[in-house]
Amino acid sequence: MLGMPEWAVIDTLLRLGLAKADAPEVITFDLSPRVNDHLRRARQRAQLGQRYIVQLPRDLHSEWKPEAVGYWERFGDQVGTPVPPVSVPSTVGELKVRAIHIRPMIISRVWPLDTNIVLQRLDLPPGERFDLIIATNIFVYYDTLDQSLAMVNVERMLRPGGVLLSNNALLELPFSRVRSVGYSTVVYSDRPDDGDHIVWYQRSQD
Repeated sequence: MLGMPEWAVIDTLLRLGLAKADAPEVITFDLSPRVNDHLRRARQRAQLGQRYIVQLPRDLHSEWKPEAVGYWERFGDQVGTPVPPVSVPSTVGELKVRAIHIRPMIISRVWPLDTNIVLQRLDLPPGERFDLIIATNIFVYYDTLDQSLAMVNVERMLRPGGVLLSNNALLELPFSRVRSVGYSTVVYSDRPDDGDHIVWYQRSQD
């Protein structure tokens, strides 16, 4: 997984019935030592039974769409339990905050790796390749050559029939077995350009 909150992915998979509570595993690829260290320390604390709490602030003046508000209200019900949120000073604006205690079992299902998707990949046996790779706000930082190199690595890590989700339309090379199969537009609020175009790609059979 690249560039998307780990717990949100597991939470959504469980809500949609696409995974069992003890089954989903998430591997994150990130170049940031700070991000990787944070996830490693979270795993260590989870193994000791220590709490991991996610704070979910919402700006009440942001004019979110009802669907976005609904998602914010139910996020975390598959991976944790509500707890009292932090107190917010009145000087920061009109915020409403939820807090979720993520279960240690969920934390332990996330494995951070220091990986450059343009230059590196996991050499996985066929039975262990990924069902789903999510790369949001990642490919936008690469030029066409680097995107193409990254797509080669993505293809090698996806199982046949596996899916890549990206909020960037990517060049599809003639020899690639990863092809776009659809897209969806998501609007978060009434503000201009506050949304995403999610393109999903699928790896063909060998």
